[in-house]
Amino acid sequence: MNTVKFSCPSCGQHIEADASVAKTGVHCPACQTGFVPIAKWQPRKIPVEYISFVVAVLMIVAAVVFLEDIATPILWFALGAGIGGLIGRKRGRVYSGIVWGFLLGPLGWLVLYALPNLGPKCPECLAPIDRAARKCRHCGSEITAALVK
Repeated sequence: MNTVKFSCPSCGQHIEADASVAKTGVHCPACQTGFVPIAKWQPRKIPVEYISFVVAVLMIVAAVVFLEDIATPILWFALGAGIGGLIGRKRGRVYSGIVWGFLLGPLGWLVLYALPNLGPKCPECLAPIDRAARKCRHCGSEITAALVK
């Protein structure tokens, strides 16, 4: 059961309730004011790997424009390293992903898929999970930071 935490707009009382109150509304237990809680917008954190990948691509595009002869091999090596880093991030091997992608390109990406996944695993079913996951998508068990291997 999903719960949400919010504050009463009238008296500031902290309330924890079932997620269905976002549609039906709730009465504050302290002041009895009825209201529909509004979720606060949280900006998503962009991983550093994505930002560095975009910066590298922009630098390569600039190199292609100004250094036409030497830029094509640089473009392919950097693209291979960037994609290898993204694949490696999902597998718990960012730096080895960058190296394999830089050296072998698409073959390095296949090597990354062949290597064992070093990322976190669900403590119940041992399936690979995302680092920020709070619930396993395979078995549905709750994930806490202390339980992730």
